[in-house]
Amino acid sequence: MAVTSAAAIASVSAARSEPEQADLHFKYFDARGVLETSRILLKLAGQRYTEERYPLDLSKTPPYGPDFFKAKESGELAANLDRVPILVADGHAIGQSSAIARFLAARVGLYGTSDTERADIDAFVEHLRDIKDQYQVAKRNPEPEARATAIEKFFSNALPAHFGKLETFVTYTGTSRAAGVVGGRLSLADVALYVFVEEYFDDKASVAAALKAAKCERLVASVDAVRSHPNVAAYLKQRPQTTL
Repeated sequence: MAVTSAAAIASVSAARSEPEQADLHFKYFDARGVLETSRILLKLAGQRYTEERYPLDLSKTPPYGPDFFKAKESGELAANLDRVPILVADGHAIGQSSAIARFLAARVGLYGTSDTERADIDAFVEHLRDIKDQYQVAKRNPEPEARATAIEKFFSNALPAHFGKLETFVTYTGTSRAAGVVGGRLSLADVALYVFVEEYFDDKASVAAALKAAKCERLVASVDAVRSHPNVAAYLKQRPQTTL
């Protein structure tokens, strides 16, 4: 199901008032990682933010540089138990990537328009997390041959089945007229799906094959709508190129 960029923009505009241009500042590594959902969410909403990106040295274990340890020792990261990411919003530090994403989605009007829609968005994001957890179990198999087999089975069997179930979920929570997986408008759920499909896995060809095998028109429409939104498209072209 094709959804035009204009329709996607309209769905965002209908879901929110003018975004509040307040002070939003991220503290994270120089990486996409677990913060990319929040970055894309803010770009989708047209919300400005600033960042402090701590360099990584992947030749070292752990790969953290002096800037990270300085921030940790100063107490700047206490809200996330001396870890990152941190969002500083109006001078208040918030930890945990999922909490940050939900806070920002609510702030910029991309978190549903009712309690039930917000619950559906949360459920969809948690479904994605469950699938990630299953993939990580396959990746952690200590035997190389067994690990390769488990990963292949995940992409060829488990992931298409999960996509099919998510497509069914969307038939109950979305509408037939727009790309949004919840309520017929773009939300945190769509951004989380985009990052899951386009960013999370190294083997993107296998993800695309699984999505095609499952014949998930609604999920494809959602991913396309996020990717093609002018704000997001511009960000994807201009964002820093990082290893992670």
